[in-house]
Amino acid sequence: MDEIPRDVAVAVRQAAETTIGYPGALDDVYRRAADRRRRQRYVGAVAGFVAVLMVVGAGFALRTRERASLPVVEPSPAPSITHDRPQRLLLHHAAGSYRSGGRAAVTIDRRERVGELLGDGRLQTYAVAGTEGWDEFTVLDDGRVVALGPRDLPPGVEITDGPYPKGVAVDLVVVGPDGKVERSRNVRQKDRPVVLATATETTAYLWRNDAYYSHDLATGRESLLVRIPGATTAGDGIATAVAYDLASNMCHPQVRHVTSDGSIRESRPVNLPGCAMVFGLRLNRDGDRLAASYLGQDGWRVALLDVEAGRVLIDRQVAATPGHGQGTAVELAWQDDQSVRGAVLIDSGTRELLMPFTVP
Repeated sequence: MDEIPRDVAVAVRQAAETTIGYPGALDDVYRRAADRRRRQRYVGAVAGFVAVLMVVGAGFALRTRERASLPVVEPSPAPSITHDRPQRLLLHHAAGSYRSGGRAAVTIDRRERVGELLGDGRLQTYAVAGTEGWDEFTVLDDGRVVALGPRDLPPGVEITDGPYPKGVAVDLVVVGPDGKVERSRNVRQKDRPVVLATATETTAYLWRNDAYYSHDLATGRESLLVRIPGATTAGDGIATAVAYDLASNMCHPQVRHVTSDGSIRESRPVNLPGCAMVFGLRLNRDGDRLAASYLGQDGWRVALLDVEAGRVLIDRQVAATPGHGQGTAVELAWQDDQSVRGAVLIDSGTRELLMPFTVP
C-alpha cells in the first residue's frame, strides 16, 4: 500500500484563486517576481486544472491501494508522529520585500528565494534554483526544498505558442540547504498538467488531471494513489490536505476521510456566515480541526472549525477589505490543536506588508 505520512501538511491551492473572481487583484502579489510574464503564462495554463480538480475531489483522503498492474512494493515504515510539532508557516504567495518585528527587510522573489515565517517572528528564506520561477514548494525537516516550476526550452526563448506552451518543461527540483540543486527532473506529460501537493525526504506527491500520484524522487517512478472521476469537469474550489484527509469547498468546508479499504466517511459541511470566498484551508495534523481564511463582509477573516461536530469554534477578522488594486493573501499553520499562526501579505502597489497574527 502506498500512503502519505500522516505528519505531512499539504497546501494545494496555487493558481486556483485566479479562477474565483478574486476582488483584490491577486496578480499584484506576484508583480515583482522575476520573469513574471513567463511564469504567468504557465501558471494561467494550469490554473483551471487546479481549480476544477479540487471541488470534485473535495475531502478525498490521499491513501489507497495501488492498481494490480503495478509492481508490489513493500511500504517504508511509517515515521513517528509528533502531533504537537507546529506546522511550517510557508509564505507561498510572498513576492517582494518584507519586514517582520522591526527587523531588516527580507526579499522573497519566488525565483531564487522562497520564504517561511518562523515562530519567533523571523523571516527565513531558502535558496532555490533551476527554473524560471516556483509555482509550488515545500520545505523538508532537513532544510532541503522540493519545488515545481516552469523552464523555457531552450532558455531565453519567448513563449508564444499559447496555453500550456509547447516550449516549456515542468521541473521537479530538490535543492539542498546550501542552495545547490541535488536533483532535477522534467515531470511534464503531454496534455496532463501537473501540480506539486507536498513531499517527503523520498517522495513527491503530484496531481495530474483527475488523479493523485506518488513520485519517487530517486527513480522518477510514479504510482497511482487516488483517482477522482470527473474531476476535470467541475467548477472552482480550493483544497488543503493533511495525511489521509482533504478539505475543500467554497464557504461550506467539508472533510472526507478515506480509509485503507476505500470506504468514505464525510464530515458535516460547515457554513461560514457572510463568506464571499474562501482563500485557503488547512487541517491540523489529526484532521479533526480545520482553519479557513475567507473574505467576509468586514474583510479577511480566519475561522477555526470542529470537523466532526460541524461547527465554528472561533471566527475573527485579521485584515480589512482590500482596496482597489490591492492584493491580499492569508497564510495559515496550526501550532497545536487549539491555535493557528498566520500571516497577512498585502501588496498595495507601492510596497509590501506582512502582518503576523495568532488565532485565538
